Amino acid sequence: MVYLACFQLLYEFFSHEKFYLWRLEPDPVFNYTSVVMLHTFCIYTLTAFLYLTRFPEVEWKAAVHIAKWVLIYIGVEWVGYRLGYITYSRGWNCWWSLFF
Repeated sequence: MVYLACFQLLYEFFSHEKFYLWRLEPDPVFNYTSVVMLHTFCIYTLTAFLYLTRFPEVEWKAAVHIAKWVLIYIGVEWVGYRLGYITYSRGWNCWWSLFF
């Protein structure tokens, strides 16, 4: 959980305005900083906690578990992109997120 939060914050620090590949967009309720903090400290950490607490020990079940969570994250990212909450630049898109 700390890994995800730290690397999200490092990404924001180094790429904030000029060099971003993807950006979480503010809405009328939350400004940009609030969106990033909510995403980093609530969404990332809670989903990492759910992912890790239910991780199976059997190899094929672990592979299915990983694939399920990759699809969940990509699905949520795609919906966020379609609704305008995520914007991409410099050639980044949902396929690069899937590969990453």
